[in-house]
Amino acid sequence: MDDTVAPASAPGADSPLGPDVALAAEPPEQVRALSSQAYRALADEDWTAAVDLIEANWGLMASYRLDVVRAVADALPDELVVERPRWATVRRFVSHILMSAATRPPMYVRSGILSTRGTPLDDFTNVIEGSIAARSRGDNDAVWRFVDDAVRIARTQDLGILPGGRMLPTLLHQLGLSAELAGREEVALDAFQRAYARSSATGDLRAAVNAAAESALLHTLAGRREAASAWLDRHRLLTAVSPDLDRLRSTVHLADASRMFDALHFDEAREVLEKTHTDAWPEHWTSVAAHRVLFDAYAGRTDTWALLSRLDSVAMEHASTASGMSFNQYLLDYVRCTVLTFGGQFERAIAIINEADDFTGRRQSLAQRSLLRYLLGDFDDAARDADGVLAAMRRWPRGVVKALLVRAGVEWRHGNQGGAADFYRQAIAIGLENQLLLSFAAIPHEDSLAIAALAFPEGAPDGLQQVLDVPHLFVPPVTVVEKLTPQEQRVLTELATGRTVVQAAARLGISENTAKVHARAIYRKLNVGSRAEVLAEASRRGLI
Repeated sequence: MDDTVAPASAPGADSPLGPDVALAAEPPEQVRALSSQAYRALADEDWTAAVDLIEANWGLMASYRLDVVRAVADALPDELVVERPRWATVRRFVSHILMSAATRPPMYVRSGILSTRGTPLDDFTNVIEGSIAARSRGDNDAVWRFVDDAVRIARTQDLGILPGGRMLPTLLHQLGLSAELAGREEVALDAFQRAYARSSATGDLRAAVNAAAESALLHTLAGRREAASAWLDRHRLLTAVSPDLDRLRSTVHLADASRMFDALHFDEAREVLEKTHTDAWPEHWTSVAAHRVLFDAYAGRTDTWALLSRLDSVAMEHASTASGMSFNQYLLDYVRCTVLTFGGQFERAIAIINEADDFTGRRQSLAQRSLLRYLLGDFDDAARDADGVLAAMRRWPRGVVKALLVRAGVEWRHGNQGGAADFYRQAIAIGLENQLLLSFAAIPHEDSLAIAALAFPEGAPDGLQQVLDVPHLFVPPVTVVEKLTPQEQRVLTELATGRTVVQAAARLGISENTAKVHARAIYRKLNVGSRAEVLAEASRRGLI
C-alpha cells in the first residue's frame, strides 16, 4: 500500500480488545494458483476436490480470496453441506461480508449464532456473525451480549492466526459496526483502529477505507474534530490511490456533511448529504434520513409537525434495517427533541428523553435535558444535569460545549456575572477548537448576547460572532412555566378523556369543589380560557 497513508497508533494492552498481535504475509502467486485449481474443480462439479483444496489452504484463501471461498460455498450441494457442517458456517459468514444488507437472504439475517466450535478464530467468527444477525433485526440486547463475547475472546486469545490477516480485518470491522450500533463507542473505535491497521499492513484497501470512514463518523458525532480530520485524511489518501473505493461506503459523506453543518456551511452540507442515501449501508440509512430532518429543522423550523411526521416515517421505513439499535434510536430521539425544542414544546421533548431506554449514547441526552430544563426555567435542575455531563463526558466536546453554555446561562440568571463569563469562555474555546460553531446557538439568543458581552468585552471571536449574527439559529427564549401539581395533572388526565369536572371528581374520589379549584388552576397555569384550549395546550406541552 502507498506509504503516504497515515498510520494509526497501535492499540495498547489497556484498550477494550487488549494488545494487538503481529501479522504474517504470504506470496500471492500461490494464492492465484490455488484459486485457479478451485475454479477448475467447480467447473468439473468436483465438489469434494474444491472443498478439500479450500480446507487444506484455509489460511491463504480466507486471507486473500474470500470470493473464491464464497463461490465454493454457494456451489456446494446441500447434501455435501450436511456431511461437512462447517461449510454451513462458512456459507453464512461469507454471505454477510460479500453482500450488502439490502440483498442478504432472510435465512442469513435470521441465522443467529452458530453451534460450531473450534479454534479461537472460529469462536470469534461465530460471535461476530451472531452480532450481524442481531443488529439486522434491531435486537440491541443481543448485539450487546455478542459484543461482550467478542471482547472476551479478543482479550484472552491470540487472533492473529490467519496468514495475511485479511479475514480478521473484516471480522474486526463487523465487530466495530455492531459495537457502534449498540452504543459501545470505545469498543467500536478500538475495533475499527485494529481493522485499519491490519488491512493497511496487508494492502487490503477496501477494509481500510471502511474502517477509516466509520472512525471519522464516530469522532465527528462526538465533536472531536482533530481525530475526525485524521481519519478523513486517511480515507481520502486511500481513495486517491484507488478512486473506485470511494463507492464502497458513503459513511464518510455523512461525517463530512455533519462537519460542514457544524461550521455553518449549510448548503454544502446538504449537497454532500444527498450523496449518501443510495450507496450507504442500510445500518446508516436511518442516520442519513435523520440528519436530513435535522438540517431542515435548522434551515426553517416553520412546521414542527411536518418534521416530526418525517421522523416517524423514517423510523417505520427503516424498521428492518437496524433503526431500533441504540445508535440510530438515540439519533432519532435527539433530532425529535431538537425539532420539539425549536417548536417551543420543551416538556414534550423532556418526556422523550426521560422515557427513552438507557444506553451509552444517553450521556448526550443528558446535555439535551439540561438545556430543556434551562429553557423551562428549572435552573437548578439544569445546572445539575450540566454538571453530570461535565463530570462524565469530557471526551464528548459536543455535549461539553452545550453543558458549559447552560452553566453560563444559569450563573447569569442567578446574577453571577463572573461565573457566567468563565463558563461561556470555556464553551467558546472548546467549540472553536473543534469547529462546533452551531453549538453556540444552544441557549437563547438574548442570553448569548448578554453573556458574550461579559465574556468578551473587546468583541466576540469571529466564529462566535458568525453565529450571533444569525438569530434564527438559536433556541427559543426561556419560558418559566408554572408546573401542575400531581392532583392537577390527574384532573387534567380525566378531562382529556372527555369527562366533565364533576365526573373527574367522582373518578378521583375528591369533592366537586376541589375538582373545580384544580380545573381553574389548570386553566390559569396553561394560560387558556376554554376546554378546547386546555386540551390543545396540554397536548402541545406533552402533558397528555
